[in-house]
Amino acid sequence: MQALLDQLPELAEVPDSAPPYDCAEHGIACQETAAPMPVRVFPPEPRTATAGSGEACAGTLWPRQFAQAIVETLAGLRPFRQLAGWCTDQAQARILALAPLLRTDRQPAIVRVLASQPTMDVAEVTVIAVFGARTRAIAMRFEHRPARPAAPGLPGRPARWLCMVIESG
Repeated sequence: MQALLDQLPELAEVPDSAPPYDCAEHGIACQETAAPMPVRVFPPEPRTATAGSGEACAGTLWPRQFAQAIVETLAGLRPFRQLAGWCTDQAQARILALAPLLRTDRQPAIVRVLASQPTMDVAEVTVIAVFGARTRAIAMRFEHRPARPAAPGLPGRPARWLCMVIESG
């Protein structure tokens, strides 16, 4: 048993590999440029959403629910039309192209959902999921679209998050 324990990899501290950024005023000694940029976690604080609008979701529930819908659609277990209103034409076309490649007869399993928010109106979500015997990563980019009042020929639309791009590898 001890021989097996001796073969296990050890954790090692890895130094920060980001290149140093020089301040134009202070040069390399500037402390302001040494601090890493904070990353906000999706979703942001609720906007002025009304109760029941679906926009103000708590914690990371919304990205996980959308990830589940995407994974089930790509596996062929959920109809595509359920995602149509939440995706751009480009994202819809990519989902339809990826679906035959990821189709499986078993229920797919989500291993992990990673979400970040580089700006207030953009969210990036990465999903690690198991499709049958294969594990895939799915990356999605969401943008927040403000509410649109009704106009002649156009119905009104509430504020929402829209999947702009999706890719899998």
